[in-house]
Amino acid sequence: MNHETMPTEPASTLDHATTDSDPALLPDRPSLFIRRRRLEAHIATLYTSLRSSRHPPDQSVLEHVNVAKRQLDRNCIDEGWHAVFAAHRAEIPDMRDDERQGRGRILLAEAKSGKLGPWRGEVVKDLVGDVGQTAPTEVALKLAMEVRDEALENDYRKFAYLRSHLGRIASVIVAALITIFVVMRLDGSSPLRLTDAGNAAAIAYVLLFGVLGGAVSAVRPVGGKGTRLPELMETSTAGLARPLIGAASALAIVAFVQSSFLGIQLTEETRSAGTLALAFAAGFSERLVMRSLEEITKRVGGGKAGTGDGQGS
Repeated sequence: MNHETMPTEPASTLDHATTDSDPALLPDRPSLFIRRRRLEAHIATLYTSLRSSRHPPDQSVLEHVNVAKRQLDRNCIDEGWHAVFAAHRAEIPDMRDDERQGRGRILLAEAKSGKLGPWRGEVVKDLVGDVGQTAPTEVALKLAMEVRDEALENDYRKFAYLRSHLGRIASVIVAALITIFVVMRLDGSSPLRLTDAGNAAAIAYVLLFGVLGGAVSAVRPVGGKGTRLPELMETSTAGLARPLIGAASALAIVAFVQSSFLGIQLTEETRSAGTLALAFAAGFSERLVMRSLEEITKRVGGGKAGTGDGQGS
């Protein structure tokens, strides 16, 4: 056994307390720090179990644990848990019937809780069978654990992707706010005191407020609990274009208002704030621009246009 890669001290009591049920049971939305602490404690527990075993450790189990430790040292938490899951599946051939039966009960409880989703839960139930009567076979237990582990890993991939998405959108928002401040400093104006809607500073404010609206819109949840990872990635990627679309929409809606086609009249007191509010709203929802276009088409066409599928949506 490679003792050089094993921790020389056991994990703390708190760490062991987090893994006293099934090793692969993880919280729904843990922070990266908590996941790292759990992984560290779990690897230490596995090494301790391998040392205290009366039989020589299975080399495949030991190799998976060593891989998990190396990934932990590299701060690759997802890859570390992947290796831990593989280590537990590699333990199955050496399990007694009562051990497989106990693991089957845990898997069945997870499936019934809805944690694994509808179809994965049904697959696990079918594979495990009636664990109260007989223990699941090695093959069935391994397949059930693979299905469960895949569900957990996909959940954490979603969380990681969402964190990355929110980080990118937050960067856009911060950049837009900084740019607004820079324009204020260079032009000596305030976005709430626009004196000329056609000057460069006013146009810059309109575009930036449209970017802010699009960015805030992109922060909204991009996927629910049942959203598949490819769908989440597609929606999130499309959301990254919202700030640019928001800038164009803001410029368009302000032009519509200035043209008086929409019948919106802004007073001298409300012109600046109203213009920026419309720019933000247009960036936040492209439907505002579409409805404005329908209204303009309706006015120009004498009420004959604007009756398509988009009207009233």
